[in-house]
Amino acid sequence: MARGRRAAHGRPAAGGPPGRSGHAPGPPAGAHGEGSLWDLESVRQRFAVCLVRVRELRALTDASAESVAARYDTVAGATLKAAAGATVGHVLGECAQLWGAAGFASGGMQDIRAQAALFGIGGGATEVVLGLVAEDAERILADPAGGAGVAGPAPSGSPQ
Repeated sequence: MARGRRAAHGRPAAGGPPGRSGHAPGPPAGAHGEGSLWDLESVRQRFAVCLVRVRELRALTDASAESVAARYDTVAGATLKAAAGATVGHVLGECAQLWGAAGFASGGMQDIRAQAALFGIGGGATEVVLGLVAEDAERILADPAGGAGVAGPAPSGSPQ
């Protein structure tokens, strides 16, 4: 049960995390007996993994902002782009699975997922930007702060 939340008709409210008012993020309720998909522990765990991935990306974005914007660190930018592409792909993949067949409707989750997949190509394919990251692995591993405001030797792909 969605922690006691019930819709006007007496059945559990639409899936989504408790405490969220209005529209819950997630697929429509009703296909899982008397409850919703949110009642399944495995669904909540998958949702939590997505939240963790988004928070990790946010932390990387915050840590890389100065390196990318002020120092034009192409390796930090490549790392950020690769991480963003992987996070978007993972999160939207989970959403698409949870939406099921409804996600294939015009303008549905599968359309959003396909549009987001272009991010992995625009500005350099993910494989290419990962190559830039790999080339600077020694510098990246030597920087315990992850480049967050730490001035050091210019990365190999940056203007000097």
